[in-house]
Amino acid sequence: MLEELRVFISGSVVSYKALFTWLNPRDYVAIKIIMPLFQISFFALVSQFAGGREAMKYAVIGNAIQLVAINDIYGVSMTIGREKMFGTLPFILASPANRFSIFMGHSFVHIFDGILNSLFGLTIAWGVFRVHILKSQIAILILILFVTSFGLSGLGMIIGSLSLYTRGVRPLMNTVYMLLLLLSGVNIPISALPSCIRSISIILPLTHGIKAARGVISGDTTLLDISFEIFLTGIIGVFFLIIGYYCFLLFEKKAYKEGTFEYI
Repeated sequence: MLEELRVFISGSVVSYKALFTWLNPRDYVAIKIIMPLFQISFFALVSQFAGGREAMKYAVIGNAIQLVAINDIYGVSMTIGREKMFGTLPFILASPANRFSIFMGHSFVHIFDGILNSLFGLTIAWGVFRVHILKSQIAILILILFVTSFGLSGLGMIIGSLSLYTRGVRPLMNTVYMLLLLLSGVNIPISALPSCIRSISIILPLTHGIKAARGVISGDTTLLDISFEIFLTGIIGVFFLIIGYYCFLLFEKKAYKEGTFEYI
């Protein structure tokens, strides 16, 4: 048990440090500061033009919470892809370390870093776009962000697992990130989407995380409603993590069988 915990912690820290070591400082600033600022500002201004102050507030909160996906989609997916690109993946998988410890270790730090992304986004919402956020709301918002980031990390691992078997998953990462903007109620209410698309929206953890965060900030939602949305986000997150874990095992076996570990 202690050995698995050590693998979990060391794998998490090393994979995160390695990811940003491979990036130069300019790229880091662009990903962590400039991209979130531009994303929130773009959708805020478009929404204000189209629907006024309330539409702008709706988009700002949605985009601030959606920023967890930067780490949970791109970060978690790239940890596996980068190991393959730099030729270290076969050594990791040849080790006797528990696969679940490796699997969760790649996600753990990104879950917390995703929370920092969204807190930065909420700071922009409060400081630039004057969205009123009370100090008493911060703790519950952090809880919502943690559960949402946890849930999305499973989706990131599903995408990252494909890199065990395929040449690259960057186009898929970009597609999923953009689909989250459309399907999770970030800028457009779920009720405005076609019914066939709405059925996809309700199984995304981000959908319920954003709804809970909006309820907290607006103060119009009861504690019971918020608790239900948080619980639903967590349950869906566990479901995605289980799928991601078994995808990891499945594509590992396929990669062993077909020799695609170094297929970059």
